[in-house]
Amino acid sequence: MLGCGAAAWVIGRPLNYVLRTVFTSFNRGFQRTTHAYTRAIGALLRVAGITLIVYTGLLALTYGGFVSTPRGFIPSQDMGYLMVAVQLPDSASTERTAAVMRKLDKIARDHPGVRHATAINRPVVSPSTPPARTSAPCSSTCATTPNVVIPLPCLTRAIRTR
Repeated sequence: MLGCGAAAWVIGRPLNYVLRTVFTSFNRGFQRTTHAYTRAIGALLRVAGITLIVYTGLLALTYGGFVSTPRGFIPSQDMGYLMVAVQLPDSASTERTAAVMRKLDKIARDHPGVRHATAINRPVVSPSTPPARTSAPCSSTCATTPNVVIPLPCLTRAIRTR
């Protein structure tokens, strides 16, 4: 027990000196940062009108950036195609799938943002074979529906309303 007390007495003074130096330096830096922040805010409040104009300009630039940025996942490679995969229940007949594909093809062709549409109907032979598809160049945006998988939302508003 006496050995621990002696070790603490020997190590205590240098340790206290190091900790005092570290915390004193931190407090000085914190006080300088607080003082600089307080002065900066005070200066901005004196010119609040100019600050508001600059802030509004930054908001406008941000909005402009969002509006003008291409919407594709990889903008330089986005060709404007929309691929729709249709997956009916496992017991659905080929005729039913063909009817759904004809309906989607008609909806795609009737949509004002679509120039061309191609429907490919083929049965699913294995789990790795993708389901029937329709593709169309797309220029509109809207929400997706649960019964049609649409990577780039385009035809869903027309599907929901019919």
